[in-house]
Amino acid sequence: MPIGAWSGGPPLPDPAGPFKMCLKSLDFLSLKSVCCPSDRQTLPCGMENHAMRLSPSKKSSGFTLLEIVVVLLVLGIVSTVVISRYVNANADAQNAALMGKITSHLRYARNASMNSDATWWIDFDSGAYRLYKRDAAGTDTSAVFPGEGEPVVDLPDGFGTNINVFFDGWGRPTDSGGTPITTVPAHTLPFSGGTITIEPTGYIR
Repeated sequence: MPIGAWSGGPPLPDPAGPFKMCLKSLDFLSLKSVCCPSDRQTLPCGMENHAMRLSPSKKSSGFTLLEIVVVLLVLGIVSTVVISRYVNANADAQNAALMGKITSHLRYARNASMNSDATWWIDFDSGAYRLYKRDAAGTDTSAVFPGEGEPVVDLPDGFGTNINVFFDGWGRPTDSGGTPITTVPAHTLPFSGGTITIEPTGYIR
């Protein structure tokens, strides 16, 4: 019996267990382990796929500088449009309120002339207007519109127009001498916020 041979008892188990020995060779192109075709399982190999199987770095989930710049540009454009529309809408609302106020005051002067023996008239200029009452002797006295604390009603610079509007006892627009104006329209009052028209009948729109 050779030295070191097992002399008795059951044979020693095969160190490979139920698996056949895998012929390990290194494929230098793919670095894959090559095993015998009859193997169904590959024995652990320390270098198997070590170089090629490294997990690729994950793509960063942050924003790039270009994306941030684009977002800022879009926000700037949107903000400009919104602010511009707000400013325009606010200006339109103020103009509409002023035009309504002037129209109301013209109607007040017309109605005052119809309900008294005096001639009521309004003196317009570019930045303000005033209400006057002219008696039978031709004397003008300043008056105050209802709701106004002063005889002068201020307007924004350049908003008004230079014209005098008189009304007779019939509510018709006249010239300064009291002669009814028959042209159509009798008055056209151009303001920066719109135009007011007065017809020969005294209709104001």
